[in-house]
Amino acid sequence: VVKGDGSFTADSSAFVVEVPVRPAAPTGVYGYNRSLTGVNTGMEYRLKGSDEWIKITSTKIQRLLPGTYELRVSVSNSSFVSDVSEVEVFLSGADITINVNKKVDVALALGTTGVDYSNFETDLRNYIMSHPEYSSIKQEDLNIMATNAVDTNGKNEFEWLQFDHSDSSSYYNSSNYPFVEYIGTQNANGYNSKDTHIEQQLSGTQLIFYGYGSSAYSDFMILENDQETKKSFQFALKEYFAADALYGTGFFFNCNMNLQGEANKEIAYSKQKLLMSGYLAVIEYNGSAATGLNVYEFKNLNLYTFHHNNGSNSSVISALQAASSSVKALTNIAGSFQIKSTDDLRKFRIDVTPSTVKIYYAGFDDSKHAVSSVKTESEASKFDETSEGYVNFTNQKYDELPLVYQASLPDRFGGSDFGPMTKYGSHNCDSITKVEMSELSMTMDVVRSLSETLREPKWNDNTDKFLINLNEDPINDFDNVAVTAELLNRLQNDDIYYIGWCSDYNANKSQNFLNKNNLKGGIININGVNFDTYDEQIAEIARLIYTRYYGSSAITDVIITDAEKQVSITNADKYNTADVDFPEGKWRIDYYDDFAANNIVYSQTMSDFFCDFDEVGVYKVYYAYMDGDQPIKTITVHSKPEASITSIINKDNKTVGLTADVYDADGNDGEEHKYSWSYKDLGSADNLIAEPETVNIGTAKT
Repeated sequence: VVKGDGSFTADSSAFVVEVPVRPAAPTGVYGYNRSLTGVNTGMEYRLKGSDEWIKITSTKIQRLLPGTYELRVSVSNSSFVSDVSEVEVFLSGADITINVNKKVDVALALGTTGVDYSNFETDLRNYIMSHPEYSSIKQEDLNIMATNAVDTNGKNEFEWLQFDHSDSSSYYNSSNYPFVEYIGTQNANGYNSKDTHIEQQLSGTQLIFYGYGSSAYSDFMILENDQETKKSFQFALKEYFAADALYGTGFFFNCNMNLQGEANKEIAYSKQKLLMSGYLAVIEYNGSAATGLNVYEFKNLNLYTFHHNNGSNSSVISALQAASSSVKALTNIAGSFQIKSTDDLRKFRIDVTPSTVKIYYAGFDDSKHAVSSVKTESEASKFDETSEGYVNFTNQKYDELPLVYQASLPDRFGGSDFGPMTKYGSHNCDSITKVEMSELSMTMDVVRSLSETLREPKWNDNTDKFLINLNEDPINDFDNVAVTAELLNRLQNDDIYYIGWCSDYNANKSQNFLNKNNLKGGIININGVNFDTYDEQIAEIARLIYTRYYGSSAITDVIITDAEKQVSITNADKYNTADVDFPEGKWRIDYYDDFAANNIVYSQTMSDFFCDFDEVGVYKVYYAYMDGDQPIKTITVHSKPEASITSIINKDNKTVGLTADVYDADGNDGEEHKYSWSYKDLGSADNLIAEPETVNIGTAKT
């Protein structure tokens, strides 16, 4: 409006001018891999601090220098320039990670345990592989060294304690036969006139038991053994003739003798104080055929009473009950063990652990022949392969016998004594029973202690290492200061996780040891409510392994040439990166064959990223490279160096001479690379960083 003067002129008519609102600053613009995205042709930009605004002609600006950029909407005929927004453009958002394929090493140490560990390796592997939450652990990367904890010793020579009867003073008065009882001649025909009723042949692997004319004795043999580990017994059984006087043929296992304070077994036996608790697997007979296989648990069996009882009780369980404080029948497999007197090969295998038993058997179907009809060995020889019902098991392999019984054992008695027995019936005829056990052998797992196992495993490179110690009894290694120090030193130097598979009896010491290992590992108490079954224990071991595996990083910028590795790329395309600005592709790799990155071997630009990183040296990786750019990743590749220390003991001056042998395959032209080593007193917490030529003998060192 033009204002009038109020006298000569008046105000003019109003003229309306519309002023647009200033546009808001641009939004939705991002800095990405040296680019600005989210822009359009209505905008302009400049590097902050510069004067000139640059018109944008596309929807993306590339090949920018890193820094802060200002953006605004350009001026037009209808609007002002907008407010300014700022966007940070980084050198490159692209990144490469090298993930070296991790492996899992599991070593098992064994002490005394009732846990059946025979399938541990398979069970643990199957559990991990079958649970999707553990799928990142590949089967080929899972190395379970359970079998390293066990050696199988075969035994085919036996020094038996022989509980026998004799009418010869040279036997029952001899210190060599302290468990032979005098019986005298009981039958006029002389069947009872024998120096021994148990004949040992072939170093004790073939045993012949002879019965009695009118006595109901029990004869048996015991081999002492204190290794509560898995054992397997195998033997072939013959009932020759007069088996109608045989009431039981069996095998003691998992037994333990109690001397009740006496100085030795001989004195305890003579005072009728020698007791035994354990198990008996026995074929029982009723005078004409086997009634079945029985497994009995007995407690405090008085061996003198059981051995010498000549009462009228014929059955095995009656004899056990008469001499024990407790007898429990665990099973009866009726009618499965019918005999024919000449059945040469009724084969048995009995596998036991402290808490389980499995019995394997192969015999023959003898529903045609009555044992009582065979009275003499000559008559028995008439039965041969042409006899009806005869099946020859001469070539039957013991490890292929069919399983006929398996069960958990209710109690442990702290021992593994074992041996055969026969129980005879009381009768008044002249016939004498003859039974033979042949091909007798025993294999036993000999376990390695915690310290022995820890010294032996061959750990792989780049692995999560686990040492599982299965032991329910006191762990002697924990009571030795020097051994404990060595264990902890090895665990910590090799970054090994300790899993104590223990019981109430040693849980506290196991936990204390775990604490000293900086809580690296875990405790599984088989007596705890959460882990009182084998399946729960396997599940917890798997969980502990995965927790460690998942929580430890395998991403690295320094790798070994032969390492299995995976390359991951983020914030950039791996393939098809060529465009107008980068016609050969955005990836570039410069390779140097020296660790100072002075000698470049090649510089390669590519559209699709590919590199094995398998040559020793330095790799510099660029993305969307411009002059002056720094690499987005530098990868160093080494060969694995080899090092060892040899020692020579000098007895004269009581020193150990030490020499370090080092080979570094990465050395150039024989260049000697630096190294250092140390030794440690096992009772000390400190490493002694030194390189002495000798170490004094007298203190345990590693």
